[in-house]
Amino acid sequence: MTQRLGVDELAAILLDEHRYDNALPPKAFHKIAYFAQKELDEIGLSANISYFWYRYGIMTCTSGSSVGIDRGSVQNELSCNTDPDDLQLSENEEMQLRLAVNRALKQFYNLSLEGLTDKMYEEAPHDFQRHYRTLDKQLSTVVPTGPDYLAKTPTKEDIRETLFEFCNSFREDPINECLDDMLVFYRCMSDELDSENWSPNDLQEISRIFWGIVSAELAQKENSGLSLEQIAAEFEKSPEEFLSTQRGMRRELRTFEREDRMDLRQGSISPVTKSAADAVVTSIVDISWE
Repeated sequence: MTQRLGVDELAAILLDEHRYDNALPPKAFHKIAYFAQKELDEIGLSANISYFWYRYGIMTCTSGSSVGIDRGSVQNELSCNTDPDDLQLSENEEMQLRLAVNRALKQFYNLSLEGLTDKMYEEAPHDFQRHYRTLDKQLSTVVPTGPDYLAKTPTKEDIRETLFEFCNSFREDPINECLDDMLVFYRCMSDELDSENWSPNDLQEISRIFWGIVSAELAQKENSGLSLEQIAAEFEKSPEEFLSTQRGMRRELRTFEREDRMDLRQGSISPVTKSAADAVVTSIVDISWE
């Protein structure tokens, strides 16, 4: 493995090869780095770049590197304190790195950040991640202030169908530590969809909280051989702080569940509808709610 070729070298060349006036957003770096590394693998040049799967795809590890974020008044920008002229690479290594970066950049320019994320999710280790990607786009589209990721605004039934597909996929290939969370997630989402005054914003918030719980486990299971300490460092947290954040999200999810029970008592959700939703959950996970 070429230990000299790491995240500093990749970021320095990436910023040098980016030819447009608009700055690269930090979110794009993680995606471009992922595809650049794939290009390096095809060329036959190995790189020491660590990563893990998180909320919206791969996160490239930058802790302890010269890669950072310049926080501006309008938008954040990717920065790197390593100058391309200072890289300790052979002429051939630098040429191959520039080739790989340019190929990844071309995909970014052609597909945009969302398109590149979609392509990344085609290679996600679990099917349920792809179903969640669809659900997340649907929820973002129905939220009044959200971006229109889809050409057609999804209906409640569209969302319900994707929700069912996600939960069924999760059951078939589960993260066992999150199975109980999935039950609560389905119940909360289903109850909100069944409510007379359903809120797209609440659906998105429930989804965001649940996916954060799952992502904390994904990061620990789907990575390039990282420890929990290394993963937590990417969020400027200790391992305990990282796990504490996950526990906090679990409490938030249970808060939504308690509020749904209050709505049931107050009549916002009919008992018949509630029973039907619970029956669906039982069929999905082959386990009762009790």
